[in-house]
Amino acid sequence: RTREEITDQSSQRQLINLIESIIIYKLPQKSREEIEAMFELSDLKQTRVYQEALAEGEERGLERGLERGLERGLERGERLVVENLLRVRFGELDPPLQGIISRILQLSPEEFTPLLLHCSKQELLNQFPPEKSRGN
Repeated sequence: RTREEITDQSSQRQLINLIESIIIYKLPQKSREEIEAMFELSDLKQTRVYQEALAEGEERGLERGLERGLERGLERGERLVVENLLRVRFGELDPPLQGIISRILQLSPEEFTPLLLHCSKQELLNQFPPEKSRGN
């Protein structure tokens, strides 16, 4: 009877939570390995429920990783565009120009590109003044 398949995922989760709670409460001194050995929980890893949950977790992890990677790649690409435009326009990235890059990157590419192409160095420095240090 305990081996019947529970198809409702909510019921499955509730049952697993109940079992986990009972085991943790009743056996607080036992390690995970000891509990697995006692209850043959390694068999749990072979169940469809466990495999589906594992696959779902891996898929979510991959999706999040891809999203973060793409976001970082886009941010890095925008930074390179800004740095290159400043180098082409002004020959080098001196400390004052380096100091405004992060502020320029707060704008969208559609906003920062015309500014970088048309504003003088002094106009850019005036438009993006360095942040004043706090406490001084």
